[in-house]
Amino acid sequence: MPLILPVIILLAACSKKDEPVPPDTTLSVTSMTPTTGTYGTVVTITGKKFSTAAGSNIVKVNGMAAVVNTATATELQIVIPPKAGSGVVTVQTGTQTATGPTWTHIYQPTVSTFAGSGTAGYADGNGTAAQFNFLAFSTACVDGSGNLFIADRGNNRIRKITPAGVVTTVAGNGTAGNTDGPAATAQFNIPRGISVDASGNLYVADNGNHCIRKISSTGTVSTLAGTGVNGFADGAGNVAQFSFPNAIHFDNNSGNLYVTDQNYRLRKITSAGVVSSIAGSGVFGFADGNGAAAQFSLILGMGTTSNGDIYASDVNNHRIRKITPAGVVTTYAGTGAGGNTNGNAASATFYFPTGIAIDATGNIFTAQPFNNNIRMISSSSVVSTFAGKGTTGSTNGAGSVAEFNTPRAIAISNDGIIYVIDSDNEIVRKIILE
Repeated sequence: MPLILPVIILLAACSKKDEPVPPDTTLSVTSMTPTTGTYGTVVTITGKKFSTAAGSNIVKVNGMAAVVNTATATELQIVIPPKAGSGVVTVQTGTQTATGPTWTHIYQPTVSTFAGSGTAGYADGNGTAAQFNFLAFSTACVDGSGNLFIADRGNNRIRKITPAGVVTTVAGNGTAGNTDGPAATAQFNIPRGISVDASGNLYVADNGNHCIRKISSTGTVSTLAGTGVNGFADGAGNVAQFSFPNAIHFDNNSGNLYVTDQNYRLRKITSAGVVSSIAGSGVFGFADGNGAAAQFSLILGMGTTSNGDIYASDVNNHRIRKITPAGVVTTYAGTGAGGNTNGNAASATFYFPTGIAIDATGNIFTAQPFNNNIRMISSSSVVSTFAGKGTTGSTNGAGSVAEFNTPRAIAISNDGIIYVIDSDNEIVRKIILE
């Protein structure tokens, strides 16, 4: 019996030693290079057990499918899709899925022509079949459904462009005048500023009529404030006076409508139609300060943030100004010297900035007509060139190669699409982040 035991142990040991090791069939990702970039970036993923047939590997970046260019058992080469966003990269081969590193997406602006033939005129229609006659200082706004509205200054009409690019006339018969009533027969005289409230009512700074008009969501035009006489007076809407009102902005947070005119003041119109002056001395100049102690030049663009602060393009002062609801005015960006220098907001330079729009995260965009570009002031107060290489033209494409010809107004939809009135090209441009 003692002689048998070692033999049994030996046989068991031999059995374990000679047992074959099963092959490793587990799909895995070990690295990814690079891990940050824009759409179109070519990324190399290393790992094991990939399919050598490129199309048999399903690669997703933050849940979005990427194109697989080449594949070996240990390496995949993919192309980052547009609007990928930041998130994990996954590889699926057969029934197995492996998770890789996190991709950090850098959004790249892409500029395209949204509407307008490029020739001044008047025509409704689809996209580039439509015509506008912007001339200078026309502005735009976007409603909650993504419709773009334009004060078509040269045609004395208010135009609408759907997200699909269909252009129609909302109000104005095309003849300069000051007639209220049904939208189709109403008359405007050089409409400049335009804004929209949450109920779909439009407000127009009717520059040549020195008044503020309202177009109800049911299509009726009325005079909200202003006597039609060039002057300055606060008070009830029917006695208040304006002088060539330019920029207008409805703050859906407060229900107040803000207006700037050539009285060099920021005016407020309450929901009851009462007009008051918030800031500005009434004299052309530059000064920060409280209320009437502050001074402005020409303000052609405004936007508000969720806390009620107003940001305005102080054109001739080459600055972006900030006005609190209490009327405290400070300089938010720009040294006051005309230029095109990026960097910290306090040291950056602008050159006659006009339109302004603010996105959902607090980034401020401004159009610079004479620098032929769109600048961005980030929520952390850093200025950069968002789109436009600075030369005159109408080239579409990536923001860094796109060209504009005197862009004056800018508007942003709730889903982050940026629209630009490219004034001297007589077209509306669209910028999307991909």
